[in-house]
Amino acid sequence: MNRRDFLISAGVVAAFSAIPFIRRLNPPAPLTIQNAYSLWYNRPAVAELTGGFCFGYITSGGEVSVAEITDDLLVRRVNVMARFEGASDHGSPALIRIPSGQFEGHILACFSNHASPLYCMRTKRPEDIGEWEDIRVLDTGRSTYASVAGLPDGRIILMHTLQERIGNSSAGEWRRTVARSSDDGGETWSTPVQIVGYGAGTFPYSTPLVSSSDGRCAMSYAIYRSEHKRHEGLSVVISEDAFLSKIEIPINLGDDQIYDTIPYETRWVEDNNVAVSYSQMSQDGTRGVGKIAFVDVENRSVKSIVTLTEAVVHTYAGGAALDGSGSFAISSPPGGGLIIQDIRNGNSQAIIERGSFSSPWIFTLQGKPMISALKNPSIETTRRFSSELFVMPLA
Repeated sequence: MNRRDFLISAGVVAAFSAIPFIRRLNPPAPLTIQNAYSLWYNRPAVAELTGGFCFGYITSGGEVSVAEITDDLLVRRVNVMARFEGASDHGSPALIRIPSGQFEGHILACFSNHASPLYCMRTKRPEDIGEWEDIRVLDTGRSTYASVAGLPDGRIILMHTLQERIGNSSAGEWRRTVARSSDDGGETWSTPVQIVGYGAGTFPYSTPLVSSSDGRCAMSYAIYRSEHKRHEGLSVVISEDAFLSKIEIPINLGDDQIYDTIPYETRWVEDNNVAVSYSQMSQDGTRGVGKIAFVDVENRSVKSIVTLTEAVVHTYAGGAALDGSGSFAISSPPGGGLIIQDIRNGNSQAIIERGSFSSPWIFTLQGKPMISALKNPSIETTRRFSSELFVMPLA
């Protein structure tokens, strides 16, 4: 794939006096990678490299790819790790830079093609996406929604779902969310332990896995019930031992429990507090409103729920990206563009004035906040999808 396959689009971050954490410091121009889709469940999709980072995605033709991108947001090269026939939009890889041990600095990728075996690949050399070891099968079951997190002790936690089936009807299908860990850089993995599973006719839909600075893991989930054909409820799960044990904190949705609830992101915002970003769909499925629940982990209680702006709907509502402190969120409104909203006072302003976007995500590189989003997304079905991948600095 050559450089003509990429569109580098210039843009300027709008002056944002109402929210002072946005500063204009002559950042590099935004980057748009054509034919690149990254599902929000499969995060982190970024691994830091010296002088830049790599970003994982899948193309509409089923190429599971990793792009190496410089600090100046220029694509240095792209490596196609695998190809799926009949590709799904769920097939984008989760990436992590191995934190320590024999494979320190190598990039590890985990992915599946929506109810396919779970796959894993690792680069042959540290920070070099040009060559990868042979693809390995971590689970032969029907897997999807791979997500990874690193712990302070060097362990890697991998979370995904496994789909079970009895008979041929939807009432006989269900998913369970599991986690496994590796303490040798992905060389070997523990037996999976179940995080969530409710039996036939139920499908847990979770946020990506996140870890705290002291090694606790968190995820949030809703349950899709085939009988009702909607996602119901919302809970946070916290674990101090890679889900060998866990605590679960329900989020009381009150009168809003009648709406289809789509979990989007969980963030540790303080030592004992997490923020959960989720969307609630209108009864007819045409509109979605972003919300954030702030949860006190120590007291196992919900401190508050904040309603954000309406989010554009591409099959599901796009969700709102949270910053690491839980003070602002970025979302894609139905009118186009990307907006940033101060969670404390509700003030909002456009970062990008126009264009079709979805699934924003805030990540940090060398201490600097960045945002990615799907640009011009089209999700007709799980198998018929396309988008561009948009990346820009926030400061």
